[in-house]
Formats: sequence, C-alpha cells, structure tokens
Amino acid sequence: MKFLIFVAILSCTPFLAYGQVGINTQLPQALLDIEVSDPAAPDSTDGILIPRVSAFPAVAPDVSQDGMLVYLTTTTGNSTPGFYYWNGTITQWCKLMTENAMMMCSISGVG
Repeated sequence: MKFLIFVAILSCTPFLAYGQVGINTQLPQALLDIEVSDPAAPDSTDGILIPRVSAFPAVAPDVSQDGMLVYLTTTTGNSTPGFYYWNGTITQWCKLMTENAMMMCSISGVG
C-alpha cells in the first residue's frame, strides 16, 4: 500500500514543475531568456533567427498559430522581403513594418 501511495505521489510531481529555458544564462528571467555573450561587445552570432521562407505556406495557419512570425526572403506576388506575421482575425499574412511606419519612425526621432 505504501508503495502505491509513493508511486501516485511520484507520478504527480512532473505536473508541479515549472520549466524555464535559459540560453547563455543560468537564471532565466522569463519563459525564454536569451542572453548575449557580452552586452558591451556582442558577437556577430548573438541573436535569434526567425524562420526564413521563400513563399508563404500553401495552407493557411490555424487559430493556434495566430501571431506566427516568418521572414520572407523573396518577392512573392505583392509581398516584398521582410518580416510577416499571421493575423488570424483577418486570415492573412501582414508585414511587420510597412514603409509608412518606417518613415514615421525615422521622422519622429529623439527630441
């Protein structure tokens, strides 16, 4: 009987664990925490690579993939290279930053 109780308690412990992933850090501060090798002098390989695609998927992503991010490497139809996210509300790929938004960023500046 004690063995059965022990096995029952032991089988529940994985559900109590809280996992965090840390890359280049021993103490992750978020669910995914990526630290550069040296913030004052970062390496050329410090950063993340977003999945690169030469065309959007033939089948539209579903609801669970709303917000998925890709980098389009070639011009496809009216879409030019750049970062795109899947907008499940309007069911289409949307460019992360348009030329109008970039102009606003560069014009506003500091001061």
